[in-house]
Amino acid sequence: TILAFCVIALIGAPQVILIAAAVVAFGPWQGMIYSYIATLISAIMTFYLGRWTGAARLRRYGGDFINRFLGIVQRNGFVASCAIRLVPTAPFIIVNMAAGVSGMSIWPYAWGTAIGIIPKIAAVAFFSEGVKGVMTGANWPVIAGFTLVGVVFIGVMLMARKRLRRVVHEPVNPISEQNE
Repeated sequence: TILAFCVIALIGAPQVILIAAAVVAFGPWQGMIYSYIATLISAIMTFYLGRWTGAARLRRYGGDFINRFLGIVQRNGFVASCAIRLVPTAPFIIVNMAAGVSGMSIWPYAWGTAIGIIPKIAAVAFFSEGVKGVMTGANWPVIAGFTLVGVVFIGVMLMARKRLRRVVHEPVNPISEQNE
């Protein structure tokens, strides 16, 4: 199961679908555990794929902005890795390969990923279990509980993504840039 999840993730399958499939196949708790282990392994695999395929090239041809951005990510690997997991931004494989390209150390990346993937896996698991309950005729309080938890998690992540986009697109103050 974990190997299949990792291989399918390596070809770019959406994590949400892989997590939901694991939850439907194995139940919420075992599905979350399998998803957690497989997500972490596939994140590290694609991190090294990014490191191997493009770090030197991107630094050489990326320009000043890209190199500044990569420097920030490299120096703040744990926070960057954890935060990017909490806010849906780009496909999983792209995020992982970009982290590998950035030159950040594997340990802050791995720890940030290990913590940051928990809310998304939990949200998808609870929501999937709610949907599964509707299809199998489970009692409505159970369905409502699972669905509500999933929807709240997803709502918080989407609000955080909106906030992150606003911050990323704010103009940079040139005076503060000179002081860094």
